[in-house]
Amino acid sequence: VPEGSFIVRAHTPMSNLFSCLWFNEVDRFTSRDQLSFAYTYLKLRRKNPDKPFFLNMFK
Repeated sequence: VPEGSFIVRAHTPMSNLFSCLWFNEVDRFTSRDQLSFAYTYLKLRRKNPDKPFFLNMFK
């Protein structure tokens, strides 16, 4: 199991918003980034259903 990893992403307004919201969740509540990542993703999808936001592992 690797000790760390990194995220490669396109710097779009939606991905920047996601990063800010995700950081706020980690900073305010828990350092368990797996939980806050999924929560933030679903929250953003629910509040912006008309804007495309997809998580792709590989492109």
